Amino acid sequence: MSEIHNGLDTNVHKTVTLQDLRSGIKPASRRYKKVDHDMFLQLLTLGRVTKLEDVKRVGGEIMPVTWLHELHHLLTRSDDEAAVDKEGTRIRTTENKYNPATNQYEDQEVNMKAYGYDLSRDLALYGGISAMVNPDNSAFFALAMFFSEYDWSKGFAMPLKDHKAKKDD
Repeated sequence: MSEIHNGLDTNVHKTVTLQDLRSGIKPASRRYKKVDHDMFLQLLTLGRVTKLEDVKRVGGEIMPVTWLHELHHLLTRSDDEAAVDKEGTRIRTTENKYNPATNQYEDQEVNMKAYGYDLSRDLALYGGISAMVNPDNSAFFALAMFFSEYDWSKGFAMPLKDHKAKKDD
């Protein structure tokens, strides 16, 4: 027999607790298998994960960067930092924003946000602490650390140089 509680049928609507879900949660060793990491490395080697065109894509980011960017906002409650150009000068742009004083939308000059690979790189070069708290910079750093088997100094995956081989020559 169904029971109505707070307007909900208790046979249909059940409160789910962590204990109810525990049996379906895999241990970390099974969630993040070496196979998954190897698969990503293979895709990376084939140029399917971080081709420079993908990392610098206009109008969208690769999904891991977007997800980490948004997670950064959620965890730190931070805003995107102001972008700088290749000389370190703040980039300004015009946006149509609401002005509460006039109760209208008006074009206003604002700082451009440091989104994407190029602006994140420039912020890292000239922005100091701003680069450390910018969500896109954190996301690109996390992506590089996940694929630590590669040299990321140019902003995309390249094979690591074997320094031992050079010393032996």
